[in-house]
Amino acid sequence: MAVKAVNERGGIKSLGGAKLRVEIVDHQSKQDIAFNRVKELARRADIPFVMGAMGSGPTITATEAAERSRLPFLVDGSDDDQITSRGFQYLVNLSMPMSGAAANSMKGLRELSDKYGWNLKNVVILIHDDPPGPTALKSIEKVLGQYSFKAIETLRYAESTTDFTPIVAKLRALKPDLTIQQSYPSSALLITKTMAEQHYNPNAVFGIMAGHSLSNYGKELGPAADGTIFTTYWSPDLKFPAAQDFVRRYRDAGHEGVPDPFAAIGYRTVIAAAHILETAASIDREKILKTMKALDVKEGEWPLYPFLGGIKFNDKGENALDEVVIAEWIDGKPRSIWPFGAAGATPLWPKPAWR
Repeated sequence: MAVKAVNERGGIKSLGGAKLRVEIVDHQSKQDIAFNRVKELARRADIPFVMGAMGSGPTITATEAAERSRLPFLVDGSDDDQITSRGFQYLVNLSMPMSGAAANSMKGLRELSDKYGWNLKNVVILIHDDPPGPTALKSIEKVLGQYSFKAIETLRYAESTTDFTPIVAKLRALKPDLTIQQSYPSSALLITKTMAEQHYNPNAVFGIMAGHSLSNYGKELGPAADGTIFTTYWSPDLKFPAAQDFVRRYRDAGHEGVPDPFAAIGYRTVIAAAHILETAASIDREKILKTMKALDVKEGEWPLYPFLGGIKFNDKGENALDEVVIAEWIDGKPRSIWPFGAAGATPLWPKPAWR
C-alpha cells in the first residue's frame, strides 16, 4: 500500500521519477538468520539501506551486521533500548525506545486514572524474560513512584511458557488494582484466555507495547477482549488526518476491518524511506545515512505519515518526537483513549466480567 501510494504520486522525483520498490527478506524471527541476511544484502550495490526487523531480538543482530557493513538501517517497530545504546552510527529508530514507551505508559495511565476516578495505586508487574521485557521492567520500576503507583509484586516468565494457571492464581491472591504486562502476542493471548477460564476478573488487562494490540487478539478472544487496555504506537480511530487516510487506503485495498498497529508501522516506515530517498536525491549509502540523521519532521508535515509526533533523531538515533497511544478493546474494536486530544473514545471501566 505504501509503495503504491508513493508511486502514484510520481515515485522518487529527485531521482527522475524512479519507482519505489521494496524487497521483503524473511529472518524467520531468528537472530542468527537476521544477521546473515543483512550481511548478504550489504554486498549488493542496489540496496541503499535496510528497514526492519520487526522484533527486538532479530533487530539487535541485524543492526550489528549493518554496522559492520556500513549499511544504513531504518529501524521500524523494534524498541529494546539495546538497539540504540551500543553507539552504532549506521542506524536510526522511528520508534521511541522501550524505556520512553514504558515511562509514557505510566504517565498516560495515571492521567486516565485521575480523569476517570479509577483510583489506581497497587499494581503487579507481569513480564517476560526476552527482549524487550527486561528493559521494560527496569523502565517501569524507575517511574512507578513518580506517578503514584506501587508494585506489590513482580512476576516473571519465560516466553516459552505454555501454562499460566499458577501465575493467574497468584494474581487472584494478590488482588492488585491493575496488572501491568509486557507480553509477546502468543503469551498475551494465552494469559488473557487463562484469566477467563479461571474466572479471574480484574478491573482491566493492561499491556505495554506488545501483543494486546494485534487484530488477532480481538479475533481470538471475541467479547472477552473488551476491557483490555494497551499502550501502542498507533490506533485506527485517532483524530489525525494522516491516520484516517491510511485507514481509508487500507479499506480501499479490499481489507476487512481496520489495520492493526504493526500494519501501520510497516506503512509508515516505507513512507519515511521514500522521503529519505527524495531528500537525499541519491542511493549512495553515506548520503542516505546523512539524510536519515538530519530529518526534522513536524507532526502532520508528511500527509501520508500516519503517526502522531514527528521525526527528529538524537545522538543515539532515537526518535525524540515519537508518541505513544493508549487504546482499549471496546465492542470488539481497538479504540484510542489517550492522549485525550487525539483519542477517539472514552474508556470502558471496569472491564465486563468474562462470559
